[in-house]
Amino acid sequence: MPSPGPTELIIVFGPFIWLGSGVIGFYLMQRRGGSGLLGLVLGILAGPIGVLIILLIGDSAAIIAARQQKLAGRSDADMKACPFCAEDIRAEAILCKHCGSELSGNPKS
Repeated sequence: MPSPGPTELIIVFGPFIWLGSGVIGFYLMQRRGGSGLLGLVLGILAGPIGVLIILLIGDSAAIIAARQQKLAGRSDADMKACPFCAEDIRAEAILCKHCGSELSGNPKS
């Protein structure tokens, strides 16, 4: 009996690789707080490349969500207006991140 060629192997194992990619995509998106269905569809449609895309997108989404949560925790009492450019900066700032001006010990609030 001859051994199967590359075409036969792709026909037999290809669907399993794509379905496996869909399951992995579902798991990764669920774990990162995204839509599991989107991960499943992307994994099935794009295969292993879709899983790599999910890995890259998932990290970005997690970073953005963490940054938004951090900003939501700040109150207006923690902020003040820069006396030079009037942009909001942290109350404890000694250098304005917007205009680069050095703030004196007692700037206007």
